[in-house]
Formats: sequence, C-alpha cells, structure tokens
Amino acid sequence: DQMGEKSPKTANLANPTFFYNPLWSPDSRKIAFSDKHLNLWYYDLENTKAVKVDEFVGVSTACWSPDSKWLAYQHYAVNRFGVIRLHSLDQGRSFPVTDGMSDASNPVFDRGGKYLLFLASTNTGPIKSALDMSSREKLFNYNIYIVVLRKDLPSPFAFESDEEPSVEEKPKEDLKRIDKKEEKEEYMKG
Repeated sequence: DQMGEKSPKTANLANPTFFYNPLWSPDSRKIAFSDKHLNLWYYDLENTKAVKVDEFVGVSTACWSPDSKWLAYQHYAVNRFGVIRLHSLDQGRSFPVTDGMSDASNPVFDRGGKYLLFLASTNTGPIKSALDMSSREKLFNYNIYIVVLRKDLPSPFAFESDEEPSVEEKPKEDLKRIDKKEEKEEYMKG
C-alpha cells in the first residue's frame, strides 16, 4: 500500500543475511534480489515463497523479461569471467547464453522481449586477479552484444539487398508539348 493505510506484509526468508538490489518484475508479482553470499533469489508474492535461482552471481546484474517469465543475470565461472544466463520461471532452470570465453555482464532485455543485450570483453583476463600487480595498468574494453531470443525472429543486422525494385514507366499522356508561341502565352496565364 503506497499510502501507508494498510499494515505492511512481511516475508520470512531462509538463512537471514543482507539482501541487495530488490527488483520488481514487470507484472508486480515477484521480486528478484541477491544476498551477500552471491545467491540470486526471487520472491513470489502470490505463493509467498522465495526461490533460489543460482549461486555465484553478480550482485546487481538481474533483469526481468517484459513478460516476467525470465530472469537474465551474470553468473561467475571458475575463471572469474561472467557468463550470461537465462532462468525460466516456468521450467525452474537456467540456461547459459555465453560460453565463459569472454567476460560478459549487464544483461538487459529489449522492450519487446525479442532480444537480449549485454556487454562482453575478450581482453580482461590479465586484470581478473588482484594478486598480480603487473596487471593493474592493462587496458581493456567491453563491447555491446545482442542475442535473438527466438528462432522465428530476424537478426537486427540481417543483410538487406541494395538493388532497387523496378518501376514501370507510366505513359506520358497528360504532358502536353507546347510548340506555338500563342499556346505558350496562354499556358503561362492560366
């Protein structure tokens, strides 16, 4: 209740700890959050239960799909690289989107839920270990990647033909050729 007229509802969560970044689902029926143990959860308000999605996740990386049926997030692999995963709430399981060969992070769905965008870097490896001082000054960059989420959708970067369609020429019956001086003057007047 936004007006504070009703008493607040509370939820008892297992293993009390510190929780981060509550994120409401678009349908306002669930809340995704992470804890200090790098676990990702969502709380179902209708069933009043917390569901553990995954372990070793980035603290602020969860993102809801527009239909509230999927969670995209960053999972930390053993090489310390981020792997983008999608969790299906209907199936209760997660699927990897990236392979762990690049450091991927910050997944986000487009508004229509057709594409998943994220950042990834293939040259962050030397800086992943804070114990090696020689890697502190290494430069790295991230690029934006996009994944098409359904087989029946076109790629946003699909090739387009550069050929122009043929246009049939219409007969020029309505154009009049004015040869005489009088007709030119009359045409110009009116």
